[in-house]
Amino acid sequence: MIRLKYFFLSLAILIITTSCKRDYRSTESSLPGEDIPREVISSEKFNKISHVTFYLENSGSMFGYVNGATEFVNVVNDIAQYPNLVNSQTHFTYNMISGKANGFDNKGNALHEKYKLTTHPIGNDANILKSQLTEKGFTKTTSKFSDLNTMFKVALTKAQKDSITILISDGIYDVGGSDNPLTALKTEGASTRTVFIERLGPEDVETLLVKLESHFNGWYHPANVEDTKGKSEKIDHKRPYYIWIFGNSDLLIKYFPEERLKNLMGFVDLARFRKLDIQELSYSGIGYNNFGFKLDFKELNTFELYHNVTDNSNFNIAVDFSKLNYLPKTYLTSILNYSCKCEYKVVEVEAIGDSPNSDLKSYLETLPFAATHIIKVASITKQPKIGDVVITLNNALPSWINEANTDNDSPLDNNISQTFGFNTLINGIDEAYKEVSSTKYLAEFKLKIKN
Repeated sequence: MIRLKYFFLSLAILIITTSCKRDYRSTESSLPGEDIPREVISSEKFNKISHVTFYLENSGSMFGYVNGATEFVNVVNDIAQYPNLVNSQTHFTYNMISGKANGFDNKGNALHEKYKLTTHPIGNDANILKSQLTEKGFTKTTSKFSDLNTMFKVALTKAQKDSITILISDGIYDVGGSDNPLTALKTEGASTRTVFIERLGPEDVETLLVKLESHFNGWYHPANVEDTKGKSEKIDHKRPYYIWIFGNSDLLIKYFPEERLKNLMGFVDLARFRKLDIQELSYSGIGYNNFGFKLDFKELNTFELYHNVTDNSNFNIAVDFSKLNYLPKTYLTSILNYSCKCEYKVVEVEAIGDSPNSDLKSYLETLPFAATHIIKVASITKQPKIGDVVITLNNALPSWINEANTDNDSPLDNNISQTFGFNTLINGIDEAYKEVSSTKYLAEFKLKIKN
């Protein structure tokens, strides 16, 4: 009898094991040859970056950045040996990338195979990369063409789990010579959106965008021209370029905080793009510094109207924004990023800091959470309305992105800060992230006003 029990127990284990193995094999075989995982693993946590893959655009439009000891050369060397990555014993792979993926130029003419988009491996030695940061080192047969969307696709594919990818480029769509460059620009923007949507579904991939400026001494090839012959300009002044870093959100926050990025030579600004999930942020109405409103201590997040309401009447709420620490500090304090679905408006957002004044401190000590900011809300009507008040922190593009855009780069006219089609490019990325997000707001606060 005992032997019989053991037999059935062994048989059950064998069936379960075989079943598990069969499920695993069927999952693997359902996506043959796929480099991009399809399983959602956004909840997976990683403590360190295991591998960094560099892609450095080496098309002809980049040559001017490596003409001498420029800020660009300094930053590439700095990022290639990023101190906290080196300290983590992270593995590096360096590449250059250029060429055209679809085999046709912008007029629709077939290209020779030698111009096909190609990744040019440099290896894992930062010193070899450093030696290639010259026009001679950049010059390849494929340098005649650029294909930004395919570069994005290649870079995004490599950003998986605890591996990140860094793409350095001037961020200019290669549409020069098209019959209608501005129409071609819109097509490229839509393609950018598609590339990102296809990649963002499977897992948590954040895009960190950094704008920098560097001296540029070389030929600028305008994009907004139908005939590229004779339109190139020899320039000798600063020009913008961009670093895109793709990878797990927690890792990018840990290894690339705003304070560290600001130390890069020629740093201008940054933006982060990530999939938004509905998350609860701690907040509470407080009795601090309110005019015309009185906090109702019996009903959560409710204020009562005073009878002596004035034009300066306002109330305050305390908020914990620590979960949004990936945003630039100025984003949280800009009232332009807030909206109210009511007859109220946000008039001030103040970071509390480490040393709040004594009056505020006494109110903060009663809260069940550690507040980081105080939001002041005022009525836009002389007599404040009663009812529900909903305040949202919007997911808006930073203003510098629009300021960095131009749709006319011929002649360049010593433009040192703008990039052709940049707004179209970034809108494509932004729309992709919004498409795959479960909410369009970064935060939402619900309050009530009563008599």
